[in-house]
Amino acid sequence: MPDIPAFRGPDVLCGLAGNLDGDCKDDLRLRNGTVLPAVPIAANQSNPCTMDQFSMISEQYGDNWIVPQQDHGCILGTVLANTTLPCDGQYFTDAGVTCQPILDALNAVNYFAQCQGMGAAEINRYYQKCQWEICVQNKSEEMESEKCTMLTEFAHACQSALPGTRLGEWRKGLTCPLYCPNQSSDYSDCATGCPDTCTVHGGPVNCTRPCIEGCACKPGYVFDNGTCIALGNCSCFDGSSAHDANSVWYAQNCTIRKECHDGAISSEPIACDQNANCASSGGQEQCVCKIGFTGDGVHCADIDECLNTTLCGQAQAQGWCNNTIGSYFCTCNPNFDGQECERFYPRRHCADLYIVHNDTTSGIKTIYPSFAFNGHAANSPLTVYCDMAAATGGGWTAFTGSDGNSTVGKTFAEYENGFGNANANDYWLGLSYLYGATHEFQTTLRISLEFCNGEQSVEWIYPDFSILNATYGYAPLINGAGSGSAGEGWIMNWPNGQGPRFSGTDNCQMVAANSTSK
Repeated sequence: MPDIPAFRGPDVLCGLAGNLDGDCKDDLRLRNGTVLPAVPIAANQSNPCTMDQFSMISEQYGDNWIVPQQDHGCILGTVLANTTLPCDGQYFTDAGVTCQPILDALNAVNYFAQCQGMGAAEINRYYQKCQWEICVQNKSEEMESEKCTMLTEFAHACQSALPGTRLGEWRKGLTCPLYCPNQSSDYSDCATGCPDTCTVHGGPVNCTRPCIEGCACKPGYVFDNGTCIALGNCSCFDGSSAHDANSVWYAQNCTIRKECHDGAISSEPIACDQNANCASSGGQEQCVCKIGFTGDGVHCADIDECLNTTLCGQAQAQGWCNNTIGSYFCTCNPNFDGQECERFYPRRHCADLYIVHNDTTSGIKTIYPSFAFNGHAANSPLTVYCDMAAATGGGWTAFTGSDGNSTVGKTFAEYENGFGNANANDYWLGLSYLYGATHEFQTTLRISLEFCNGEQSVEWIYPDFSILNATYGYAPLINGAGSGSAGEGWIMNWPNGQGPRFSGTDNCQMVAANSTSK
């Protein structure tokens, strides 16, 4: 410390070095400012500045300036100077016996014989330190651990001072085992001072560090952050970011592809796929396939979205999915609408056109029955005549119409399959159609009879109408009474509302009938 005016005075400096005021008697000043009395050495009573460094007062002074941390590891001076501490006599002798392996190095015998070259001064210093530490710990649970700590310290000092020294099995002989993780390391009495690491493996050309006994990584493992890990698990550092083992990343606007393997970075020029973009996430560049494509960004393939049956209502037969490069589009069942065919927009019969599509004009229309019949696929077009007149309630599908006698005299098969042309108002949709329609949804039957010679026409309406299948001859079923303008109408004492089987013969030549349903 420089002796300059700025540092002089009794209250300028403080601490273990005292102050610079020319008075040695006030140098033992505690943190709180209290000055302890100086205790001169007995042989120098006339000189109070020659103090007894082993007095309890001087030790109390030194202890007062210890940094107040729980883990400082300092042995208090008042403890060391305490003459009542049991570290003399037999305790001290026993500690010397415990530390004898260090002293044996002087005579080049036993486990540390190779350490004689350290010199007597160094060997004695480690021996005395060991003896004192063991003596302080006598009979405590830490004494055996302290013994091995002292012997290990000496072994490492020996190998540092005498590079290449091998100490054999001193740990086994002196019961100081060192357990190494069996999977990744083994004990060596002369482990290299330059172990392989994630960043440097294969060994440096010139290693100037001496070998030290301890755990050495097994082949295939390297030293990393105080432990041995598999070389394949080593991460990489590119100067700005850390990268996990076996990871891939990109640089320079995704024109360079880098990989981390065995702690080393490899690079190669690369280009993102034409269906990918160079994106940045968390500061890292990456080739990312565009929406509708899949892959690693360098190679992108089209995704067939149509394999997902939830799209376009495929699972519910509401539509069909059409895959395109990078996307898809829906073709809806004629009875559905919307981007994903999610909206029920039916055209199954004339009533749908009237109610859902607000079509109020009578005439020839195209409907899409939701059931299959007589080779006619479900949801495929069918031409019919629709009666949309408000006076009749609108939405009636005419399943037969004739301006003449063309609907009579047909075979049963013809009546079953249908015939004629709706555009000419001379047709019969067929019993198979009528069976499908009346079983797909509740159907109301309306029968209109138009007499010749200008006589008044009549009609009947039955709210709940259906027919049985071919096994029962397509017999009609009427549930409940109907209403109309002529007597009992069609029903003539049918048991349980079931009418007669359909016949392939019709002798009514004077009457033309128009029947509709909805």
